[in-house]
Amino acid sequence: MKTFIISLKQETARRQYMENILNTTNITDFSFIDAVYGMTDLHKYNFKVMPDWIDPIQKRKINVNEIGCFLSHYSIWKQIIDNNIDVALILEDDCVFKDDFNTKFTKILQIDTTTYDYFTLGRNRNNNLYNLGPEIVIENDYVIPKYSYNAHSYLLTNAGAKILANDLALKYIIPVDEYIPLMHDSFPFPKYSDYFKNMKKLRAIGLVNDIVSQRALHILPSSVSNRYIPEYICNTHSTSFTDQNNLKITTQLSHMEQTLRIFDNFLDDALYNECYEYSTGRFESPEMSLRTNLSWDQNIRKDSNLVLTHSLSTDNDLHKKINDIVKTKCQVDSIKDIMFYYWTQGSHIPWHNDGCHNGGITIYLNKVWDEDWGGIFLFKDHETINGFYPKQNRSIMQVGGIKHSVAPTTQNSDIRFTIQIFF
Repeated sequence: MKTFIISLKQETARRQYMENILNTTNITDFSFIDAVYGMTDLHKYNFKVMPDWIDPIQKRKINVNEIGCFLSHYSIWKQIIDNNIDVALILEDDCVFKDDFNTKFTKILQIDTTTYDYFTLGRNRNNNLYNLGPEIVIENDYVIPKYSYNAHSYLLTNAGAKILANDLALKYIIPVDEYIPLMHDSFPFPKYSDYFKNMKKLRAIGLVNDIVSQRALHILPSSVSNRYIPEYICNTHSTSFTDQNNLKITTQLSHMEQTLRIFDNFLDDALYNECYEYSTGRFESPEMSLRTNLSWDQNIRKDSNLVLTHSLSTDNDLHKKINDIVKTKCQVDSIKDIMFYYWTQGSHIPWHNDGCHNGGITIYLNKVWDEDWGGIFLFKDHETINGFYPKQNRSIMQVGGIKHSVAPTTQNSDIRFTIQIFF
């Protein structure tokens, strides 16, 4: 079976990484496909973007990197058609193969390819965000997938390639992560799926338990990832935060309110939206001014994946607005720093007490955060470890050197956007 790996030509470290992990599998016939680089290559292609597209979760327009990614996948779909390939495996160059990959993948290859068009090996499930109900289990290991992200690893038949590379594909481009579920008729937004309502739909199969995930660097824009060494990104963490059986998710603090306070809907709507747009815009911009947690104390950043930070200048109007509301609501006299943090997959902070500050405040900016993505704020109350889930516009204030930590985000989480304030 032919395997295609999408990778930028200049990303030699990533290509070597993929060769190394493929050598541990039973995949032998593979080749690298030079990815379309959104920053420089788009002028070579004749395409149009869906005119009214807004990302359903991140609430933003498609960016050049997503267009490049779509065109990269599209080029492989065309190769499958032109070369009359029966079925192919398509991978992106940031895949992580689970320990049971070989066993389960061998079993998948025994499935009759006339019974499906598309078979995903790893995905980020979104059906619970839109109350779409449980997925239909067709066998113990397989399901009919509903609205899911990720195009980093999938099998595609010749018939499936013809469905995806239809006459409208280049006329209404959206991110490939969205396009594929749209084409297997599990997309909960008719505003967009109606563009393709007369097109044949994919017969899709997924796994109950994925056998492929992604390295954290995939979710960084090219403008970010090209500036940081991929070797710094680790795939696992070894820090043990707590026994899950002894973790209590709480909604109130009672006697601890002098050292820890929780505010829901902390920012007014206008200021929240301004902070969200500034944070995500700064992250996506190639002109960003970001630092990394490489400068943090080694014991704090040990085993943690990349965290990017941006310090908000005091002459920025947004600084004054945040400063004013913090002083009013939290009764803080003087703020040392206001920073935007960007947590990649696997990022965390171990137990610490912010000893160099009187206290700190975290404001969560993500509009959607699945509880299964981790990133829980942890603190100790006697022998019990308590936790608060990240929640849109929730603020956590801790003072007096209380010990706290942040549990790792998972390998399928979104970027975690926060504001960190120290006083």
